[in-house]
Amino acid sequence: MYNNSFLGMTLTDDGLAVAIYFLSDDNLAQEYLFKSKEEAALFHDSCLRFLEMMEDNEVTEAEQLFREFLDKNVVEMNYKRIIYK
Repeated sequence: MYNNSFLGMTLTDDGLAVAIYFLSDDNLAQEYLFKSKEEAALFHDSCLRFLEMMEDNEVTEAEQLFREFLDKNVVEMNYKRIIYK
C-alpha cells in the first residue's frame, strides 16, 4: 500500500483493481476495476509515478493535480470506477 499526506492507494490482492482513499474526501474510497492485471498494474504504476513527481508540491495543490490526472488520463483505459460512500 502506498500512503502520502493526502491519500492511500493499493493494488488489490487479485491484481484487477486499484483502490484510492483520499483523506479529505467524504467518500470512503474510489475503486478502479480493470479487465486485466496488466491494465491495473499500468494504472497503479502511472499513479505512483505521477505522485512521485508531485512530492515537492504543497499538499492541497498535489491533491488537486492528482485528481485532475485521474479525470483526464484514465479515460483512455478500459475500467469501471466505483465510489464507496
